[in-house]
Amino acid sequence: MATILGDQKKFNEYGLSKLKELPSVYFQAKPNLLDHGENESDALNTLASAFGVTPENPIIRVPIFNLEITIDINLLSHIVEKRANGRERFALFAKQTLMQPHEVWRTKYDDNSYRYIYIALFDGSKYHIAVIINIMANGNILWNYMNSELRSLDRLRVGELLYCASQK
Repeated sequence: MATILGDQKKFNEYGLSKLKELPSVYFQAKPNLLDHGENESDALNTLASAFGVTPENPIIRVPIFNLEITIDINLLSHIVEKRANGRERFALFAKQTLMQPHEVWRTKYDDNSYRYIYIALFDGSKYHIAVIINIMANGNILWNYMNSELRSLDRLRVGELLYCASQK
């Protein structure tokens, strides 16, 4: 598993505040949580449905925030494999993050790859979202997402800052 390289510019070097210090104007309305799948198959169906992919149409390409992103049902199963996490519940949060990010970073990993990290903040929620888009030769692939508390998301705010809503 690739990890973020530590020698990249961090959020504070861009003059950005910690996420927990941002005013509420930068937090968006949270979407509904989806149902927790009873098993991995149910969870994958929930996740796929939220992103608009099906077994009949397993791959879609959608323009999302200045990029074309490939969403492939065959590459999403690792998101839901740890059943205790129930990450499929946050699929609408992840989708909204892609459409309306607070920040977008281009981050280098130790396998020499780059990934886009989209971060969104949600009002009245303990959890916020980071969505990872793997930049590959054949396109930008929805790779992963994680729900997290604000302080944990700060560690992902490294690399090249491509967009920041609080710096408009």
